Amino acid sequence: MTTEHGDNREDVRMHHGKRCAKKELLQVEFRLIEYPGEFHIGCYSYPFKYTLPSNLPGVFFHKHADQKPGSNWEACVKYFIKAELEITDGSNSLVCEEPLVIYGHSAATEEKPPEMYRSTDSVKTFCCIPRGDVSIKASLSQVTYGAGDKAFVQLEIANNSAVEIRSFVMKVIRVIKLLGKDPSRNEEQSKVHCVVDTVAQSFHRGCKNNSIVSSGIPIQLAQVSDTETLLFPPSTRATTVSCHYVVDLDMYVPWAPAIEMHIPLLIKPCKNIVWEKWTAPSWTQECKTAPVVDDCVVTPDVIASNIFNSLPGFDSSL
Repeated sequence: MTTEHGDNREDVRMHHGKRCAKKELLQVEFRLIEYPGEFHIGCYSYPFKYTLPSNLPGVFFHKHADQKPGSNWEACVKYFIKAELEITDGSNSLVCEEPLVIYGHSAATEEKPPEMYRSTDSVKTFCCIPRGDVSIKASLSQVTYGAGDKAFVQLEIANNSAVEIRSFVMKVIRVIKLLGKDPSRNEEQSKVHCVVDTVAQSFHRGCKNNSIVSSGIPIQLAQVSDTETLLFPPSTRATTVSCHYVVDLDMYVPWAPAIEMHIPLLIKPCKNIVWEKWTAPSWTQECKTAPVVDDCVVTPDVIASNIFNSLPGFDSSL
């Protein structure tokens, strides 16, 4: 927005642009097998392995549409795996591409017990007269949740003051940061656009003076209406887009500052729906396992594991 001041008047002109950004996070290509001679007719399977970098951000997709200028945006982090059969006689290559779901955290993260958060604050009437202390202990029931799940906050309030806590509010705050440039304005540096939303909120009764209250509070990780259910987008930390959640507890104390607590909330992506809906053709049961290059070889113990045993086209007898 530019503003020009004249004699007793102000001329305001709005500039609307479009910031965008794109970054390739990973591109790896390798040959699994070559047939220098004849490629015999038949059905073949090619089990292979590849270790993904540990710092890859999780998949993400979300868009927001609004009539307000500058409020429309869309962002995604996506991966896919592509198999290509090259044919050297001039025919077109055969290509198959499937989406790949990557979590932004390791499996070890989900195995950890939920962290207990503690806070103790002094209750001071008019910010100066001490009336005792209030202690809060809170933890989530799990370390990670899937989009659409119901999370639970285990909460204990020990009101050791002479003042009654009338109520408290629990909120889920989502912070999305977008990084991009506006080509129409010849911007040399990318700028950050931060979007902060309260995506869930509930009010609860407080705690009387000199008493202890324990409760489990559910949080639906989706916005549910009569016509649709909108799942919360997953947490991610990519270069051009990041999304994280915080559970905020605000306790209202008469004539005193509010008592607060902030708990990080990690939401993981949904499962690969495309893969779950895929039905294996009958010929996959007749596949012969073909050896691949050394770096990608899957050892027999892995092929015999439940991971491969559950995939159509592979079984432990191969």
